[in-house]
Amino acid sequence: MTDATSDTQTGTTVLVVDDDTAVLGLCKAILESQGFTVLQARGSSEALKLCAEHQARIDLIVSDLLLPVPEFQVAKSTSPYPRVRGHELIQLALEMKKEIRALATSGWSPEVLAVNGIRAEHLPFLSKPFGPKELIDKVRDVLAAPPLVYTEKKPPATKAEGDPDWFG
Repeated sequence: MTDATSDTQTGTTVLVVDDDTAVLGLCKAILESQGFTVLQARGSSEALKLCAEHQARIDLIVSDLLLPVPEFQVAKSTSPYPRVRGHELIQLALEMKKEIRALATSGWSPEVLAVNGIRAEHLPFLSKPFGPKELIDKVRDVLAAPPLVYTEKKPPATKAEGDPDWFG
């Protein structure tokens, strides 16, 4: 199932993060058929642990933006691998691995996500459902682009508290 273009992807590692096991399996099959090495995580906590502990390079994180987070917490968690939404996961992964590239996915439009407090308008975005060609094309586009640069500047008053500033 591997075509001639897969040779260029050998050695490229992609971390796919989604709470839907069907999406994880589909992405893994598609990306591996093109020669990518694929790591999988069912949530942000697992993904952050992989970012911290995986010895080899992770070139790209493909993350759903609506990862489940704890609905109620009595006290602030001090876990080094918190459960956060996808845009926050990407921010934390970038802080750990400066050269990582990111691709956000969601079944919701960026406008609907923003209304729900998820601001990721500067992230490369792939709308669900997507097909194999769409995924491969977008992954290759993101890998060809420079990595994102995250800055911890205080966001303008028009943004919600804690929203990151993305450039790239």
